[in-house]
Amino acid sequence: MSIEVKTVNVEDIQMDYFRFGTIGKPVVVVLPGLSLKAVMLNAGAIARQYDILSKDFDVYVLERRTNIAPGYTIVDMAEDSYKVAKAIGIEKANVIGVSQGGMIAQALGIRHPEFLISLVLTSTQNAVDAGNQVLFDKWIEQAKERKTQELLEDFAKYVYTEEYCEKNAKAIKTMARFVTEEDLDRFVIFASALSGLNLSDNIRNIKCRTLVVASMKDKIFDYKKALQLAGVLFAESTIYSGYSHALYDECPDYLDRLYKFLIKNN
Repeated sequence: MSIEVKTVNVEDIQMDYFRFGTIGKPVVVVLPGLSLKAVMLNAGAIARQYDILSKDFDVYVLERRTNIAPGYTIVDMAEDSYKVAKAIGIEKANVIGVSQGGMIAQALGIRHPEFLISLVLTSTQNAVDAGNQVLFDKWIEQAKERKTQELLEDFAKYVYTEEYCEKNAKAIKTMARFVTEEDLDRFVIFASALSGLNLSDNIRNIKCRTLVVASMKDKIFDYKKALQLAGVLFAESTIYSGYSHALYDECPDYLDRLYKFLIKNN
């Protein structure tokens, strides 16, 4: 699938995005999680992954801004996403936030609740606790010290199941050759944005229908906190048992669940 990546310039923001699906159908905005390489490099694969949405939705995948600096926060990311969405003509959207993207989606919903038609929060929390912080600090140090292979292997270990890591061990090892100094610097800024994050005080500003998805075996975010979040938002919830943090990549039922929720709320 050939996908065109476009760049938006609005105010001081420069951001890449791509679009697929059916023009004129309800809009879905996907906010991806933390990664070492730009998700735009995998635009075709992501479009294929979310192909179930193509017939009934107009789907946009937003990157983080290109021109970043230390001190860039989750709230900054949410504001950037909102301004870019408006700049490309999106007035309201169903928003899917994955991992860190789920935190951005929550901040977006808190600050601009009128923008959301519905919300899907996958493998995420509304606050970073001490255990999360230790892990994120380790990744930040690995990136700063240019321990790329160590960072990739550790990142994969926490994000994916053991079976996935074993099956893709060669690809994970090979990927280190393609990670640049700039990639590592950007990763440090994005990961540092998680430090001390707590959106719980204003989370009830989110009024739209919401689906929370998590896994019992998530080694980054505790599924029990996802259930607590679902309770606060009066949200639907789906908790899987056999997958890790990246259930969105590994669980064959995930996209069906996503599709049914979106269809029901549009």
